[in-house]
Amino acid sequence: MPENVPDHPSIRYADGVMIIDPPSVVSDRLEIANLSEAWLSAIEANRPNRVVVSLDQVSFFGSEAIGVILRMAKRIRTYGGNIKLCSMGKVVREIFDICQIVPILFHVYDSTADAIAAFDE
Repeated sequence: MPENVPDHPSIRYADGVMIIDPPSVVSDRLEIANLSEAWLSAIEANRPNRVVVSLDQVSFFGSEAIGVILRMAKRIRTYGGNIKLCSMGKVVREIFDICQIVPILFHVYDSTADAIAAFDE
């Protein structure tokens, strides 16, 4: 586990991969701003080259939250890293599909384990 891991309940590590677990509803502007700051700070501090966003607990994801994931992806990819999404429920997948960013910008996996394993393929 990297030394610079922030104390934030939505960020954890497994097998050298930063895993981000958003809360069930991500739509409040203040909450999104706080999550964005925590996630982007962790990415800047640790520069992980493998990140998974696990959406299994998410029942609603607003467009601003999708913007945060896009900013994270851009930052991670600028230094050669990769980001994968996993465990999308039907409603969340529909939101991403409407935004037309899957599969153009992201690969989506059924589980966190599948996403982690895909880094080694």
